[in-house]
This record gives sequence, structure tokens and C-alpha cells, in this order.
Amino acid sequence: MKKILGFSFAVLSFLFLSAFDFSGYSTPPKSRTSGGITIYYYDLRTPKNRSGLIPASGKHYLERPDLWTSLANGAKAYKNTVWNQVAAWENQSRPADSIIIKQRDLNWTGNLQSSIDAAINSIKKQYPQYDIKEVMVYPVHYPRTYPVSAADALMLMAEDEYQKSSKLDLEIDMGFSTVPKIERPFGGGIRSTVWDTRALYFPTPPFKASDGKIYTFNNIKEVFTPINGKTPWLDGPGFWSNWAVAGYSQGKGLKYLVENGIWYGRAHPVLYTPGNDPYMRTMIYPDWSYIQSELVNGYLYFDWAAMVSDNDYKIEAILYKKNSTPPPPPVGGKCNAPVIIGGELRYQYEIDLAVTKIEGKTVDQNSNTQTPVTVYREDFSAKRAQVRNEIESDKAKAENEKAQLEAQLSQLKNQKAQLESQLSKAESDKAKCEAQPPDKNGNPPNCSSYDSQIANLQAQINAKQTEIDNKECEIATKDAEIKGYQKELDDLTELENQYRVIDTNVLLTFNGSSKGNQPVSLQEGESKVLTFNWKLPSNGTVKAEINPYRDYDEVTYANNSLDTPIYIATWEMSTCGTSSSVSAIVATEKNQTVSGSTSSRIYREYYSGSILNLHPRRLRAGYGFTYTAQTNYSNEYTPSMTGVPNAAEAEYSYAAEAIDDTVQSLDLISTNGYLSTFQPKQYYVAKHSGLVFDSPAPSSPQYDPNDPLINGGRKWYSPFEQKDGIYPFDVEIGRVGVNHLGVCLRDQVEIKGTAMDDFVKRSVLPDNPFPAQSPGWNWIGKESIITKLKDWFYNKQ
Repeated sequence: MKKILGFSFAVLSFLFLSAFDFSGYSTPPKSRTSGGITIYYYDLRTPKNRSGLIPASGKHYLERPDLWTSLANGAKAYKNTVWNQVAAWENQSRPADSIIIKQRDLNWTGNLQSSIDAAINSIKKQYPQYDIKEVMVYPVHYPRTYPVSAADALMLMAEDEYQKSSKLDLEIDMGFSTVPKIERPFGGGIRSTVWDTRALYFPTPPFKASDGKIYTFNNIKEVFTPINGKTPWLDGPGFWSNWAVAGYSQGKGLKYLVENGIWYGRAHPVLYTPGNDPYMRTMIYPDWSYIQSELVNGYLYFDWAAMVSDNDYKIEAILYKKNSTPPPPPVGGKCNAPVIIGGELRYQYEIDLAVTKIEGKTVDQNSNTQTPVTVYREDFSAKRAQVRNEIESDKAKAENEKAQLEAQLSQLKNQKAQLESQLSKAESDKAKCEAQPPDKNGNPPNCSSYDSQIANLQAQINAKQTEIDNKECEIATKDAEIKGYQKELDDLTELENQYRVIDTNVLLTFNGSSKGNQPVSLQEGESKVLTFNWKLPSNGTVKAEINPYRDYDEVTYANNSLDTPIYIATWEMSTCGTSSSVSAIVATEKNQTVSGSTSSRIYREYYSGSILNLHPRRLRAGYGFTYTAQTNYSNEYTPSMTGVPNAAEAEYSYAAEAIDDTVQSLDLISTNGYLSTFQPKQYYVAKHSGLVFDSPAPSSPQYDPNDPLINGGRKWYSPFEQKDGIYPFDVEIGRVGVNHLGVCLRDQVEIKGTAMDDFVKRSVLPDNPFPAQSPGWNWIGKESIITKLKDWFYNKQ
């Protein structure tokens, strides 16, 4: 169930004065009430025709001047009605400490009613010590430029000038002096004609007259000024036939210009009530350009709503000082003061929840990932403290006023007691007088002088009692006012207690599918981080939303959700080179302020490598070369994360005789967790045979235990018979990091010559190959290789 912020306040208010009475007017303004405020307004008139628009009464050039006179006079009459009623409303009776706001622009928010409500809220904020009693909204009359069809404006004005008559102007303007002399925003009653020839701006396109000359007219006067004794636009006695229609065959006149795509841009100043001038309501923007179709269909339509702007309406308001209205007089000694005045909390409790941060962490496909989500509750306590101070200030003021009233009541009661004492004495004196015996003639004593004194005192006592009753009623009214302020304070405190901690949920989704839902409790100004554990199936978007089911009404929901991309591990290997590198995304992060502005960041990990100290680059067959492979790892998201490769393999183009495979692992020589170095394994060389082994105790069948092994170093050896050439080799090192990155390093060596190039050559006889000594270690048992060549050597075969 939705948790509604606020209370249903039972407010017992008392209306001391009624709203203004418009019953004497035949066309009063419309009215409605909102929050105890009476709103009077003059809405835009809506024509009763299709789509709320007024169609043309006929073709432009067939329009009758008397029709325009009727339309304009109707608009003038409506203006006078509005201003008479506004003047009367402004001059109504009101308390001395009340104020009236006049002729404030009504800022347009899309429609009249929403614009009025927005203006009322603005006035309330500007005048917090006042209550708005009534509001008046009315259209105004501005001399400003509006779009008008060039054809209409020109024809009416041309006809008026041509006939040397100002009758149309006079009829339209007549009667403005009857409008009340109030502060009229349409210029204080300054006269201006609807069709003002001085204001007409009438540039024409170049016009070729019957005499072959080209003319351009810049205003209406030039149209009627003879040129060389002729008026090119008025070749005959009839304006309508010659200028508008008949001149068509001669390539001139309005019809010709329209059908040939030549048009006018036209505007004129006019005093009128926006939306209520029947002629103005028929226009649309294209009427700036008079087009061909209008000759057939009449002029087009105009939707006034699209033309409303800030200055088309004024708003006025009558404001009463809070609690300034006197209480009602007691009836029959009983006070009719309300139990409570006000009490409606002037503050709407505010809640704003936001997701301020979300992260997307890269993991292997279908593996668990953790998504941290930071949520925050906005702190509105300062605003409430300000409201509480205002309420307490109002309450203190009311309590002070009540104390003054109670002091005045005490004084009135003392005054009444003194009068009652005087009355008691007068009545006693009268009794004493009446108790005296008759005179000698038997006449009773004359005590009538006491009657007037007693009556006067009794009247004073009654009057004083009325003052006391009124004062007690004032105090009761002030008590009701204080109760209203106290109720505001109590309700504000109750709301704060009710929403001190709010419990809601945070929903996590991936590509629209739910991945988790966690409860969260937040106080104002508090931020919390929730961590969601879930399996990531693919690349996509992870999104977190707080208060997803709208359990609470918030100031805005625009900051309730936040999303960020999330990726699966790439397992990427770099391209091969002497130096190479690769990178990948390890995490994404998006941050959001309470106002809704966002920023994003991508965190990456980097892995690079290079081959260093390759030596020698050029060697003979049978020899070996050495090198160092070095890698470096870094992680922007988790700088402390290390990247020590779990494997390093080299693939060579050849292998020495006793080595079975050209793919060999490298040894990790050193690492600090980030920077790691590798070198070829340690190899061993047989002293006499020159065979290469990868162990000091080889298991190879080629190994001769009688042939001692010597340390061959961390080198890769070639066979003795390896041909000359360039031989590349690759080193792959990895995998490291979140994305299991690897680098491929490539370099090359050149083989030129053989190890035998280092031996000294000499000739021997086959029958005595070792004349000076016995065979060396490498020839023992192999002498027959030479001696069997004896017969061949001496040509006996």
C-alpha cells in the first residue's frame, strides 16, 4: 500500500466577509474556489464551430467593411465590460491592513487554470504573513504587432483612403471614453485606431506597370500617389475591379500577384482583448504570406491558443493580514468564535531518494559478480526548521496578542465593577430617599432624580458587559488561532517522527531482468552501500533503482535509478612484437547527484611485455643465445591487485639434437607482483659430444655418462647442422588479471656458419693418423674411421 505523505486536516475556518457580488452584471466573470481562495477570471471565448476556429465569411476581396465594423465594435464592448467589473472589484470594502496586488503579469504555463495556480503559489511565497482572499484574472489590451493577412489590411485601408473617408476608423474607436478611469494596462485610454494608416508597412514586390516601368511601393501613400499623372495600381475608376481582379490579364493586381506566388508580409498594431477579437481569432502564421488557395477558399483559420504569451493576462489579488479579521460578536452572550483557526500545515513533507553510485565489475562469463550500489536520502531538515521557526514566531505573536487582550479584559472587568459599585450606591441612596416619611401635606419624597442616574449606570454596565463579551470572544478567537499554530507544530513533529526512518527496497536488474532485491532503511542525509551478488551471463547493462514500487511519494523520481555497462572477461592476447601490450575493462562506475546530473568512469587493467638483452643476435650453428622477457601489470580499479603470470612459453624455429620439442617453458626469474622477468631454462652441454640436455641428469638415450656435462647457461641452442638463415621465435606469457590477459613477444636471431669453423685443419696419413701421441679422448675407439681409408688413400682400390 502506498505510504501517503501528510495528513487529512480537519480545518474549521470562519468566513468573516463574503466574496465580491457580481450579481448586478449581465456577463460576470467565471469563478472557482481553490484552498479557500475565490478566483474570478475571464476565459478566452471559444467560437462554436469546427475545431474551435472561425472560418472566413468569404473571399478577401469580397469582404464588406460593415462586417469589420461589427466585429471590432463587439470586441470594444467586451473590453468595456471587463474593465467596469475589474474597477468595481478593486474598489470593494476591505480591512485597513489588507493589501491589493495589481496588474501582475500572468506567466503562461500551458493553460489558464494552471497559470493561475502557479501565480497564486508565487504570491503566497512572496507574502507569507498574508492570506489571499480573492484573485482577479483578466485579459489585457496591448498595442502590439500581430500577424494579419496583407490582403485584408491593404484592402480595407486602400478603400478607406480611396474613398477619402475615415468612417471606419471613427466607428471602431468611438466610445473609449466610457471605460472607467482605472489603471488601464492598455495605455491609460490613449486612442489608437484598429486600422492605423500611419503604422502600415507595405513594401511591394517590384511591379511592372502597363507603361513597362518597374515600380516598388513602400507604403500606402505611394500606392495612391500619381506617377507621371498615372496611378499604376489603380488604372480605372473602380478600385476592386481594377486593382484586385480585372488587372489580372495585364499582369497586375492582387489576384495576379497571389496566383503567381508573390505575397506580402504584414502586421499592424491594434488595441484588443486577446482571444476575443473575432477577426484576430481567424489567423494563423501562414497569413503572413497570402497564398493562392485563399482566393478560392477564403482566408485560413487561426488557433488563438498558440499565440498566448506571458503578457496577455494580468492577475490581481486581495490579501488579508493573517488573523487581522475581528472575531464575530457574541449572540445572546454566547461567542461564536471557531474552535480552531488554521491548523493546516504549511509544509508538505518532502522525501527524495537517489541512487548516487553503481559499479559494474568484470568477471568470467556465468561467474558471480558483485555490484555495489550507493543510495542516499536527501536532508530537508533545514527547510523544516525554517518552517517550524515561522510557525513558532506566529504562535508567539498570537500568544503576546492574547496576553494584551487578557490585560484589556481585566481592565474592562475592573471598570464594570466600579460601575456596579456606583449603581449599588445609587440604588441604596434611592432606597434611603424612598424610606423617608411623607411631608406635612402627606406627599411621599421625590426620588425621581435617582432614576436617570441608575438608568445611565445600568446602560454603561450593559455596554461594558458587551465590551467584555467581545473581548472574551477575541481571546477565544486568539486561542483558536494559537491552537491552529500548535496543531501545525504537532503535525510537523508527527510527520518527522513518522518518516524519521523510511524502509524501502533497491531493485537490481540486468538487461531488464531482475537480479536482486534488497531492503534498505535510511534517515535523512544518510548514505548506504548495498552489494548484490549474482551471475553475469554476458555483456550488458546493470541498473539499480530505489523505491521501485513507489512506496513513498518523492519530490522527484528522476534520480531514483542509475545504470552502467558491465562486461565479461575478454581472455585477450596481444599481437606479437618485440614490445607488446593489451588492456581491458575491469569495472565501470556511474555517479549521480541528487539533482540528477551524472558522470561516468571506466576502469581498465593493462598488461605489457618486451624482450630485452637478446645476445648474441648473430651466431653459428651449434651455439646458443639468451634473452630476458619482462612483463608489467597494473589495475586502475584495484591498484593493489598483482599480476604474476602463471605460464611463459617460447616457440622456436629449431631445437638442438637431444631436445625433443621446439616449444619450451621459461623460468620466472624475479617478480614484485607487478613487474616479472623470465629467461630460458638452464641447459647442459656434453663436454665431448656437444649434445645439449635440459637436466644435469638426463634420461635421454643419447646421454653418455662418460661424457661429462658442463653448464650451458640459460641459452637456446641450435643443431650443429642448422643452415644459415633468419630464425624468429615467439614468447607467450600469461594469464593475468581479471580479464586473463596475455602478451605475445616476438624476436629473431641469425645463424651464420657452424661450430666447426673454430677447429684447426691439418693432414694425416691413414696408416699412422696419430704419429706424435695416442688418440685424444674424442678419438679413442674410433681410429678405424681413419685407418680404414688406407687403401683408398693409396689408390689400392
